[in-house]
Amino acid sequence: MHAFHASEIPFVFGTADRTPAFWPKVSEEPADVKLAEAMSAYWAAFARNGTPDAPGLPRWQPYGADRAYMLFADGPQPAAHLLPGMFELNEQVVCRRRAKGGVPWNWNVGIVSPPLPEPVQACK
Repeated sequence: MHAFHASEIPFVFGTADRTPAFWPKVSEEPADVKLAEAMSAYWAAFARNGTPDAPGLPRWQPYGADRAYMLFADGPQPAAHLLPGMFELNEQVVCRRRAKGGVPWNWNVGIVSPPLPEPVQACK
């Protein structure tokens, strides 16, 4: 199972032994304990100073044009370009609808979504 909303909570707060019955059990393997310690350190640093720069761990780069993110696999690993190509279509649809004006820009799927306006220069 991949990460789901709030799946980091037992790692962040050290409550892996008290997860709800319907949650997947969190292992107590050394690698998972190390992950929990790293995640707690990043969260505490973020709460303390607004940046997730934990002492002794790789710097967590801000998300920007290079789509930086932190990969938690065998320890925290900075990476870039998360899921290349994944959101370009959605960005194009939203841009074209917003540029046209008067068109709901956030209805992107289904039979009730508005027609897609013609391409505009601002969205290239």
